[in-house]
This record gives sequence, C-alpha cells and structure tokens, in this order.
Amino acid sequence: MNNDLDAFGGAPAGDAEISFPDLDDVKIKTFYLPPGWYNAVCTDVEEKTSQASGNHMFVFEFEIGDSASGTIKKKQHCTLTPGGLPFLKKTLIALCLSELKNVKVSKMVGRRVEIKVVDDPYDGGIGSKIADMRKHPQGAVAIGGSTTPDDDICF
Repeated sequence: MNNDLDAFGGAPAGDAEISFPDLDDVKIKTFYLPPGWYNAVCTDVEEKTSQASGNHMFVFEFEIGDSASGTIKKKQHCTLTPGGLPFLKKTLIALCLSELKNVKVSKMVGRRVEIKVVDDPYDGGIGSKIADMRKHPQGAVAIGGSTTPDDDICF
C-alpha cells in the first residue's frame, strides 16, 4: 500500500482511481459542473468595454456551489446591446431589484441567486456555461447579514 500523499496534499496517491465514464474521451474546459440548478453568490461586478466590439458591458462574477461541497467562480458578461439586454435584465431581477434604473453596482455583491448551468461543447471538449438565473428561494439577502429589504437593497 502506498501511503505517500499526492502533489496536492490529499489522499494517498496510487490507491484510488476516479472515473467519469461519460467523459472518458472528452477534454474538459477549466469550468465544468454537471447540468442543473445551483446556489450562487455574486462576488464582483465590473463595468467594462468589450475589447473585441467596443460594446459596454457588465461583468458579473458568481461563486457557484456551497462551502460543504466546494465552489467554482464563473464570470458572466452582459453586454448593453439588444442581444445582451434580456440576460442583463434577468440577472438584475434575480438579484431582487424591483426597478432596473439607478442601480448601485456595489450593492449587488454578496447577494444570492440560483444559476442554471448547461453543457457547453467546444472543439471536441466540454465545459459549462450559465444558461439561466432566478431569484434564490430564500431571498437574495446579502451574505454578511444585511437587514435591508430585498427590493430596496440595491438602490
């Protein structure tokens, strides 16, 4: 029995094999979660300009998952274009905004949502992407104990 720890300080190396039978011959992108709905927290919001198109956009960073099973950070780019506005609106509503004007970006950080992740095939590999978002069933109250009502916290 080999009792040496693996390079990451985990369980003894060489004794266990992890297999994902459906993904054996598929390359995995950096971000992969099985398709489904996940709890998430908004950890950052930036206003930027796309280098490729010059379009203005908001870049939301979400921490998806929970502390017990682990989390993954994923950025969602929402451009201020006719094609990007529906997802931006859905994101803001999921963050429990009652009006989509005069939003204070800094107040969105720490708020909970539920995110739907789907497979994102690419060049013979597979990754995940955020396909949908909705309000968290227990409310979007900011992590850290904010007592401001959901509809007013971002204004």
